[in-house]
Amino acid sequence: MLASLAQPHGSLRARAVAGALALAVAVTGELLCAQTPAAPVTPAAPTPPPQSDDDSSALRLGKPGPWGQIEYYPILLEAPASLVSLFPVPSAKTIWKFKNLTDPQLRQSLIGAGLSPEQCDRLFTSPTPPFREQGITHLFPEKDLVMGLTPEIRARVYQILRRCDGNQLHAQPYVIEGGDTKEWFAGSHLRDELVELTDRLAYPWASGRAFSDLPLLLNYVRDSKEQDLLLKTLTRTRSVIARLIVERDADLQSLSDYWTGYSRKKDVLPILESVAKTAGVRKIDIVHLLPSLARKLLYTYPDVSLMAKGSLPDCHWTSLNFFNYDPMDRLLDYDGALQYISERYQPATGTLQFGDVLFFLEKGTEDAFHSCVFIADDIVFTKNGSNIAMPWILMRIDDLLAKYRQDFEVEIRAFRLKP
Repeated sequence: MLASLAQPHGSLRARAVAGALALAVAVTGELLCAQTPAAPVTPAAPTPPPQSDDDSSALRLGKPGPWGQIEYYPILLEAPASLVSLFPVPSAKTIWKFKNLTDPQLRQSLIGAGLSPEQCDRLFTSPTPPFREQGITHLFPEKDLVMGLTPEIRARVYQILRRCDGNQLHAQPYVIEGGDTKEWFAGSHLRDELVELTDRLAYPWASGRAFSDLPLLLNYVRDSKEQDLLLKTLTRTRSVIARLIVERDADLQSLSDYWTGYSRKKDVLPILESVAKTAGVRKIDIVHLLPSLARKLLYTYPDVSLMAKGSLPDCHWTSLNFFNYDPMDRLLDYDGALQYISERYQPATGTLQFGDVLFFLEKGTEDAFHSCVFIADDIVFTKNGSNIAMPWILMRIDDLLAKYRQDFEVEIRAFRLKP
């Protein structure tokens, strides 16, 4: 059913695609076709759900389904200072790396992306001369050239830079979810100058914006304290807190059947009954309905001690360990994970169920760039990268897709534990 697993990128980025899972799905591994409106199949423009009856403009109601009725509200997370202090700080000098391009080919590509001939001339005659090493051309653009790019031209140039693994900040940029830089950095205590510079250097990315020019921005940082604050703020990621609404007349047995899922060591029915019977209580945070490991990890960051294992947990480790009481270290190894999928999972059919693993693939290929666990409605449990800067979170699928550059059409396939 599965062929191979690729190695992950290892950078400490706020958005890091931990690795590509190569899925060789048999004919039965069909594109997910759900039978209810709750099962997302292909990315679509986000549509705001109706508001809850609570007095909060940020509180939303999801679509009702076999999981019941979910309400949720957004939160922001940042990596703790203890982790930020471990981040490698890049040089304050901008470097562009291009792989397997001759100088004429490189010039043609950059002009095609929107640079003028004069700007290309400056790249090849900059104070720091370009050099080539092992098929990679290193260019050192001056600050005013980088600063002067329009967002559209910047996006096209950086699309070229993403083709070289050495450009980690371009392949895995910081994502400004929603696209409003000032709103994204609200309450961060960053100086207005740094926020404005970030906004000027941001460029279109899926349904939001991205930022890759940390080296340039570091030239405007006043001291190490402000540098640490900048690095911490750039790790911001959006999550949600979700609650299940439990009415007194709800079909509690059906709700319990859904939230029990597979291989659970916990009966959630008594919890739901207690919520329904308690006067003044009609909601429960769904963290209390998750399996033990997911419940422990949610909204937390990896402990640095995990580095001793040689690999940090990524999206696939997170997805495949969802129902496990104790995490399986062999799922850190891609061969071990591949064997585990083959032994324990099968393509899902029909309506999405609690605990189904969703694989996000580039359509027309068998390369999955992410996996996550379906929880309810359009909410998934995910870890978006193997680095310590990425927490375990709940996300809406639309928001998750917005973190990943979509230069291609996305296909979602679901796998389910075998009976």
